[in-house]
Formats: sequence, structure tokens, C-alpha cells
Amino acid sequence: MRILFTLILYAGSNLILPSSPSSRPLEILEKMIGRCRDIRTLEYVGIQRERMAGKMVGNRALYRVAREPLRIYFREYSPREGLEILYHEGRRRNKLLIHPNQFPWFNLRLSPSHRQVRKHSHHLLTDAGYDYLISVLDHMIQKYPRRIHEMLSFLPEPESEEDTGKIRIQLDNPFFAYIPLRITRQRSLTRIAARRKISDYMILEKNPDIRYYDDLSPGQVIQVPNDYCRRMVITLDSRRSIPLRILLYDDRGIFEDYRFTRVVINPAFSSREFEPDNPGYNF
Repeated sequence: MRILFTLILYAGSNLILPSSPSSRPLEILEKMIGRCRDIRTLEYVGIQRERMAGKMVGNRALYRVAREPLRIYFREYSPREGLEILYHEGRRRNKLLIHPNQFPWFNLRLSPSHRQVRKHSHHLLTDAGYDYLISVLDHMIQKYPRRIHEMLSFLPEPESEEDTGKIRIQLDNPFFAYIPLRITRQRSLTRIAARRKISDYMILEKNPDIRYYDDLSPGQVIQVPNDYCRRMVITLDSRRSIPLRILLYDDRGIFEDYRFTRVVINPAFSSREFEPDNPGYNF
């Protein structure tokens, strides 16, 4: 009986129960992922910093996002104050309507992947909101089911009063590496990255001979990351189960830093919210 009891204790000690400390980060992240996927409309002020050409650059802007169809209103506060962009899936041939608030002083219609649009950010404007980064996190969780508990950990909680109620979780990915990829057909870095849940800008940065996202030829061999990041640090609002900050690192250090402030979940947007004739806009 004593031997049997000892064996039961030993087996039990190797189980990861839902209430065990090692499983809690995963439970919290899975709850956050589910919460974000339930969001239908979203408004927030985003503060982003991204490494571009070796320097951290960024902006601060208002985002209003609605799903099905995807609609986005964007207004930049800095550094390009007054820049406004509207996107409405299925309209204007899926192009952005842009009020630059500077020369050439008239509205522009450009593809979300146009060079003039993408030169200021790692991402397409259509990646606004939580969906894109949440899909990257979920992909990594699903990719490493046997190791994900070891990869996740809590970080010390912030001590300032304004950070009360926040949780910080780190995903440390020891499997991050660059691997060769042979291009077999004509396609863009963006399409390759979307399929693999990796960063197209990271591929561009790693391959200096590639001039732009569509500068690929069949037979060409390029270096691509096997995952989106080497490390991810997520700060959550523990009450609402939403991300407030997502820090992403590659093998060189901080790659991207996204803050979500003044977040409003499921606001009731007006019928003119994503229309250029909205009296609060300048299109």
C-alpha cells in the first residue's frame, strides 16, 4: 500500500493541472486570445515603436476598427499630425483613402501595400487591432504544444499605481532561428510571411539584396525566420483580459513594441464612422 501511494504521488507530481502555477500563464493567454476574437468593434490610441534600418521609430495614432467587413479609421497624432486614413473592405477596390494633411494637399487612393504607405511601418494598416498579433501568438502556442509550458513564465509585476491590475507574461522561444527558403514561384514576402506567421519586414531586413517585398524570383534562396520572434512580453489588463502592450524581440534585441491605450471594447460606432463625409474627418 505504501509503495502504491508513493507511485500515485510521483505520477501526480508530473501532471500539469489547470490550477498548477506552470499552466496558469497558458490559461491566461488562451483566455485573452478568446476574448480578443470575440471583439467586434474596437477603439484605441496606439503607440508603436519598430526597428527600421537599425533605429527604433514609431508613431502615436487613434484607431477605430470594425469587423465583417473590415473597416478602419486611422488618425495620426505624431509625428505626422493630422494624417487620416480610411479603409473599407470591398470599397474603393480595397484601397486606402488617405488625407495626408500636407503636400500634395489632396486625397490619395493607394493600396495598403504601396511603398509610400509601408515605408513608415512593419505592417499593413489592415493589420490594425488585436487580430494579427493574437494570431501570431496562437500559432506559436499551437506549434509547440509539448514545450509551451516551459516557454511561458510570469515576469515581476509592475510596482507603480497605474500598473495595478496588470499581468506580464513572457514567451521565451529557444527554437527561433533563420532557415533557407528556395522561392519556387512568383510571390511576395508578405504572402510568404502570412502563410508562415512570420514578419515580412524581418525577412526584408535579413536579406539586404531584396529591395522590396515583391522583389523575388523563382530559384532564389533567401533566409527566413522559422518563428515570428525570439521572445515576446505581453502586458495584460487582468480584468478585461486584453493586451495593453506587446514587446517582440528577435536575435538582435527589440524588434517591435506596441502599446494599446484608451482601449474601448465594442463601441457603438455611428453609421458614418467609416465614411469620408463624416463631419469629424477631413477627407
